[in-house]
Amino acid sequence: MIDALAISGSTLYVGGSFNTIGGQPRNNIAALSLGVPLDGVAVPGFNPSPSKSGCAACGTVAALAVSGSTVYAGGLFDTIGGQARNNLAGLNAADGVATAFNFRMHLAANVKSSACVRSCEKLRGEREFTKRSRRGFDPGEINAS
Repeated sequence: MIDALAISGSTLYVGGSFNTIGGQPRNNIAALSLGVPLDGVAVPGFNPSPSKSGCAACGTVAALAVSGSTVYAGGLFDTIGGQARNNLAGLNAADGVATAFNFRMHLAANVKSSACVRSCEKLRGEREFTKRSRRGFDPGEINAS
């Protein structure tokens, strides 16, 4: 299931809940080439593979935003791009490796949408909480630098 799309140049970033896309194994986030001759083919090397509690199939991506060379991913995960990140992460757009962006969000907050504000000087996020927790970040702007 596809939950989020973001485009940058000739690359389409896709987030959701899947294990194969564009002819390649990818867990819940992928970059696809746009244009002939590689239209829809998974970009080699971009494989951030989000996971939740060690389960690769459990780490979902529900929100994407791109600014320059950074892809911001939000969802329900505790590891992405080879680093520990709680549900919101910045990823290198070329290889999917986690950037220094590490907003420390409560584990129970699941990011459902995001948008860049003023060219991603700020990242606007909306979250959903589980019944047992009311902590996390409120909808609004957070510093994305």
